[in-house]
Amino acid sequence: MTKPLGIHLDLGDTIHEVPIKPFHELTVADYLHITAPIPEGEEMHETVARVFRFPPLYAWAMKADQVEGLYEWFLQWHREGAERWAAMKRVTLKLEEWTDTHTGPWNHEDAKALLEAEGFHRGFIEIDGVRYMVPQKLDEESIFGQWASLKDLTHDHNGEEAELYAAIMAIFCMTEGERFPSQHRDEEDHEFTARFMGWIQDRRSLFMRATMVDAMGVCAFFLSSSSRFRGTMTANTLTCPPWMRHWTAQTPPPTDSVGAPRPS
Repeated sequence: MTKPLGIHLDLGDTIHEVPIKPFHELTVADYLHITAPIPEGEEMHETVARVFRFPPLYAWAMKADQVEGLYEWFLQWHREGAERWAAMKRVTLKLEEWTDTHTGPWNHEDAKALLEAEGFHRGFIEIDGVRYMVPQKLDEESIFGQWASLKDLTHDHNGEEAELYAAIMAIFCMTEGERFPSQHRDEEDHEFTARFMGWIQDRRSLFMRATMVDAMGVCAFFLSSSSRFRGTMTANTLTCPPWMRHWTAQTPPPTDSVGAPRPS
């Protein structure tokens, strides 16, 4: 087993371990934390303490090269994040050029192949050791309640983009045999609403623990393989992430298995 990365701080009267994750292990919550705006006037050691979640005074007991090393990790995460988005852009450009290099429209398998080439395609994701399946034909495998929830989500969202990705996975990615909540026959409307709201809140918190790389891949696959998803996401330009708006404006729509354009 690979030894976890980290720094061991001997503070005299206490020992503190500073764990370090490689970029591909950063969760959605981690990503939001490290990409938060740096407060004006924040010093290097303060940034390191904030990002790696330990009291700023601990930095005083660290060696200078440890502080600088952690800051370099922080910068490296940002560089790797930029590289991942650049890879996503390469997929976008390939889709933009699709009609110039192919005789027919693209479909689910084409989207899968393009994302696989950049290491983004996911057939499933794992959170806390539990496997959640990623629908490969989203339009065919999802029910109306999921689409209605996605529409409400995009209309009401006022947080960070990455929070939106976690919510999207929470709606569509299920364990084997799991079903999206529906109202029981003997359940009053208000009872179901309360139960569903509790479920979706817990679910969104759960998917904040998915890796950011998984979140990017899943949302990109949905966007590139489902016209219904594309139409729902871009209907509200205030909450739709800019890269999704750009992608859908520049690329032709995918087709279903028989080649007919899917409704948006």
